[in-house]
Amino acid sequence: MWRMIRNLLFLFVLVIFIAWMIQDPGSVLVEWLGYELHSSVFVALAVMVLAAVLLLLLARIVWASFALPGQMSARRKSHRLQEGLGLFRDAMTAAAASDKIRAVSLARQGLERMESDRERDIGLLLATRVTRLAGDENASASYAREMLSRPSLEFLASKSLFEQAAEREDSLGALEYARRALRLRGDALWACRAVFDHAAQHRQWREALECLDTARRVKAFSPEVEKRNRVVVLCALALQAENDNHNEEGVSMALEAAGLLPDFIPAVSVAARLCARTGRARKGERIVEAAWTSAPHPELVDAWLLLHGGETVEENLKRIERLVRHNRGHEESRIALAQAHLLAREYSLARSLLTPLSDTGAPSKRVCLLMSDIESGLGNRDAREDWLARSRKAPADACWHCNGYASNVWQPTCPTSGAFDMMRWGVPPSNHATSRTDPASQVAPKGDILKDESGDSSVILSPPDDPGPARMG
Repeated sequence: MWRMIRNLLFLFVLVIFIAWMIQDPGSVLVEWLGYELHSSVFVALAVMVLAAVLLLLLARIVWASFALPGQMSARRKSHRLQEGLGLFRDAMTAAAASDKIRAVSLARQGLERMESDRERDIGLLLATRVTRLAGDENASASYAREMLSRPSLEFLASKSLFEQAAEREDSLGALEYARRALRLRGDALWACRAVFDHAAQHRQWREALECLDTARRVKAFSPEVEKRNRVVVLCALALQAENDNHNEEGVSMALEAAGLLPDFIPAVSVAARLCARTGRARKGERIVEAAWTSAPHPELVDAWLLLHGGETVEENLKRIERLVRHNRGHEESRIALAQAHLLAREYSLARSLLTPLSDTGAPSKRVCLLMSDIESGLGNRDAREDWLARSRKAPADACWHCNGYASNVWQPTCPTSGAFDMMRWGVPPSNHATSRTDPASQVAPKGDILKDESGDSSVILSPPDDPGPARMG
């Protein structure tokens, strides 16, 4: 609409101007080199406009003659680029049709037609993808390594080489490229996860913790998974510090882990042990009590007693009573209290505590062995033998297990597969699981039940001054 109005106004002004020139043409006198030229204003203006048009046309012709070589070169480059892209298209089609030789050849020809740096970048990307799709890993790796030398493509090259190394199960090569990508782009989720998985599987806990810090910033894991991974890594570092006698360093990491997941038994156990070593008994008591309230566990009894080592049997009994009051009806509370009464030679009280567990159709092996010791302490030899016989057929006790491996000691990775955070507490799914006990990594207080090396029986540690029945002491 506005364009039509503008054109009409222009025509109106032009018509008025022409009419004015016809009505009053005026005159123009030009003197040059002794010549005089008379003309009307209208003709003079027409000549000037015509001369300007001719000059512009001449200038354009001259400019085009100078620009012609460049235009021809640009047209040739454009033609080569289009030809190269067409070759890559045909190469992709050949790769999809499993024509490996033709696909690789066309990709090479297409790359040769890419002349500028930017075109070369695009060509390398396409050549790497096409040759990999065609199944020529050597050619694909060669193009990707060439990409590594180009800063704009280094990250993409690292990703491609990482994927190829992972496919051929070259874990060290894959880790190298994942670390390189992570240095280039700290927000690379795949690189962060790959570095963490490798570090965790190979027990490189410091690197795993650093990777978790990066993962938290880029949200590589969900909040729940990130927190669980952090707790397991911190617990592993605390156990490492405990073994190296770096108690102050270990207790801070263990307390952080226990604070993140208060019911994660391995973290609570190592935190309590290190609290006992560093004089933080009250802090250790609070975290053990909190864990017992939500998830009673045999290891918590060990940790609880270690917080005040060297006490008498009676003092231990009072301390156990204080612990189990937070979850008195739980099976582990009954067993812990029964053990404490057994060591105090209060056999009747111990039996009354275990009666609800022993009267079930299939009491556990641990309950059967405890009942046999109680009956032995009461002098009931026949009942003791009956309970021993029942223990041989009783269901297996809960333990830490993963992938066919069972142990009474938790580990951050599964010993059989190396998988991170796979050990779970419970009855192993198979009776053929291998049982292992690591005495160096676990301290057994009075009354603790530990599996022997074969995993087929249990022993109850009694006070040194207790003559006890045959199986005690």
